[in-house]
Amino acid sequence: MRRRLLLAPLALAGGLGAFLLTRREEPPAAPSAGAPAAPLAPAAPAPPRARVTIFVAPPLLDTGGALVVAAVPVPEAAWRAIPAGVDPALPPAAVAGREEDGPGDRRFDAVAAASVTVVEIRYPEGGTYSVDVRPLPGPEGSPARALEARRVPVEAGRIEAGRMTDPETRGALAWPSVEGYAVIGPGRDADWARLAAGTLPRAFREPVAVRRGEGVRTLSLTEDQVRRLVVAPRG
Repeated sequence: MRRRLLLAPLALAGGLGAFLLTRREEPPAAPSAGAPAAPLAPAAPAPPRARVTIFVAPPLLDTGGALVVAAVPVPEAAWRAIPAGVDPALPPAAVAGREEDGPGDRRFDAVAAASVTVVEIRYPEGGTYSVDVRPLPGPEGSPARALEARRVPVEAGRIEAGRMTDPETRGALAWPSVEGYAVIGPGRDADWARLAAGTLPRAFREPVAVRRGEGVRTLSLTEDQVRRLVVAPRG
């Protein structure tokens, strides 16, 4: 039996949608005529999966900007040792009515609020992950505005080669999987977000805001960095 890795888009109401890295099992070849059928093997357990929800909050939700999602595999034992828990910064409406997780699933949350935000997620080696990007609900349970977002290319080659500096540890930074999203807002479109994502190697030479959560790390550019590296070059 062969296995193929694929990235499958899943439609989700109220958000950008999820992207799930899955393993597709191809069916075995049919037995030749007259050959006895082989006994069916027991179904293999589902691989462990990190389910990450990224809530887009103001000012990113209101003014638009760039969201970069980087996924890093870690040993499964270390991944399972990550403490569980809901981010206390989330309103109750953000986690209400969630669907039931599978037996190998673990759920993590992050909040993206800065104009240029990177969310670094951890998932188990040999497992999978899914990312659901959606607007942060307000106090009454409804988001301040609808989320409009589009995929944009990221210069993953330079990042994967470890040519970026980790702004927190000052060591080499390598992300095996990187996805970019444009959060559309007044004066900020996909071109703006593409330019913003391309500034990360320069921006990470300077200190940035870092917030660690369970299974995630959020790196946010300051507004001064956004003005110098993104707004000024556009004129």
